[in-house]
Amino acid sequence: MNDSKSPIARHVVTICNETDRDAIDEERLRRGVCLVLEEHGVDSAVIGVAIVTDESMQEMNRKYLNHDYPTDVLSFPLKTNSLEPLEGELAISFDTAARLAEEYHWSAEDELLLYAIHGTLHLVGFTDEEEEEKMKMQAQERAMLMKMGLTPPENAARPSESVGGFGENSAHLISQPSKTSERLQ
Repeated sequence: MNDSKSPIARHVVTICNETDRDAIDEERLRRGVCLVLEEHGVDSAVIGVAIVTDESMQEMNRKYLNHDYPTDVLSFPLKTNSLEPLEGELAISFDTAARLAEEYHWSAEDELLLYAIHGTLHLVGFTDEEEEEKMKMQAQERAMLMKMGLTPPENAARPSESVGGFGENSAHLISQPSKTSERLQ
């Protein structure tokens, strides 16, 4: 676990790698989260990012959303009062990222970055339940990835759907990859 502050001092992004993978580029994920926060005018934030296995992701998905399958990323907004720092948590599946990265011919690190960006976009208020919202969110994903120096392949896997949560602390579920039919345009 790394508790260091992000390159942007007013945002604290903590990365916790709960997998047996040693090669997670935590600083890159931190920069991606901070980029989204900065680009969307968030003055101060405290974000926790857990890199987990499909098994852990399925447990969370079942517990919080009653869906009995793993997914790529879950977003949990914890505090969204504009007078206080934004607080939230992301759970990202390394297993899903590794599997889809191979399928779409880019690195697992790139797929993890996409999931971190997507989850953070949910924390700052983006949704992707309707087609128009989904297109706006995908444009934001692409813009953030490009600012990070990455041009995703046209057929790269996209988190594309958000299924409803519950109340103020709702979790945004990004669709199971097999249901993801949209790709970055």
